[in-house]
Amino acid sequence: MPQRALIILTLINILNYIDRWIVAAVIPVMSVDLNLNHTQSGLIMSAFMLGYFATSPLFGYLADRYKRLHVISAGTLVWSITTAAAGVAQNFYQMLASRIVVGVGEASTVSTSQALLSDYYPPQKRSQIMAIFTAAIPVGAALGFVLGGLLSHHYGWRNAFFIAGLPGVLLAVFIYLLKEPKRGAFENLNEEQVTTSFKEDVLILLKNSNYMLTVYGYTAFTFAIGGIASWIPQYLVKVRNIPLKDADMVFGGITVVTGVLGSLFGGWLATYFLKRKARGDLFFVFLLTAIATPLTFACFFVNDLTLFYVLISTAEFFLFATQPSVNVVLLEVVSPKIKSLALAFSVFTIHLLGDLISPPLVGILSDYFSLQKGILLLPLALIPSGYFYLKAYLRIQKMN
Repeated sequence: MPQRALIILTLINILNYIDRWIVAAVIPVMSVDLNLNHTQSGLIMSAFMLGYFATSPLFGYLADRYKRLHVISAGTLVWSITTAAAGVAQNFYQMLASRIVVGVGEASTVSTSQALLSDYYPPQKRSQIMAIFTAAIPVGAALGFVLGGLLSHHYGWRNAFFIAGLPGVLLAVFIYLLKEPKRGAFENLNEEQVTTSFKEDVLILLKNSNYMLTVYGYTAFTFAIGGIASWIPQYLVKVRNIPLKDADMVFGGITVVTGVLGSLFGGWLATYFLKRKARGDLFFVFLLTAIATPLTFACFFVNDLTLFYVLISTAEFFLFATQPSVNVVLLEVVSPKIKSLALAFSVFTIHLLGDLISPPLVGILSDYFSLQKGILLLPLALIPSGYFYLKAYLRIQKMN
């Protein structure tokens, strides 16, 4: 049962990110068809996040009290149907609305899935399990770029949304039929202990400094990586003069390879660091972020296209390698009674202050200056990300 759940949840996560990022792949064509400017394009790319982050705490609270498999199933059904419906949008406002509803549906899945997996698997296996689950992020994002580019090129951007959205309906049925694990099974949690209110649970999280510092670091990371994923295809087209189809294919390929290898590498090596120091995986996250920051800056200043690809690939490898550890930390520095809410509140924060605002901010800066200058905002955000991770690690060392 745990293996089956891992497979289905990972497939849902892959499809989640395909539906999330396909809009970035088709936006150059769609923006012409719908007559969008840079600012409107940025808003459409981040509109998903408005629905996503705004409803995540609610779904986290519900998932800590009701059957998580049913919450995930319902959400998967909603965002899959709404993704397909985006293919009939006729203007900026219709597309904006469809992407917001997609975000509402997806808010029920990612954080709830990770809390669910932590009850299927014991603590000593969680880094590796989260590595597999989070490897779906680059796979799904890359497939979103690649499939979006290919489908848009051959069948039109509207059909790309139809084809990407419908498989989720089948996965919604599969996840509904699984058996729910006991909540807090490996922490000896009595489910009857979960009696606090939403407000009380949120206050508990806000007072947890180790949790909040990790969330702050994750927020700055999300600001950077979300903006990079949204704008690199257009950057390649408009600054590097690469054809759109080639830009989507190349960046999609880079993302899937570095993402999968980085996530698996991070899940494996974080276990080594964790054995040496209390929450040593946080130091590992800081170290990788510190390495990736100058690499990300450098890629936007080199003239040689091959060197650009080498630098962005290396930076993405290290950035994706941080993901399994960050999610494990967020699960394990809080009470098992509020795991789903802890991850959902993290989702709320990282998207509210992260990739909800970074794509439109880059768009606004690009409209006033240039895309070459506007995109430099993104690597700058990695500096505070590393700082907060390091501060959380040092605080935990002091406590021990």
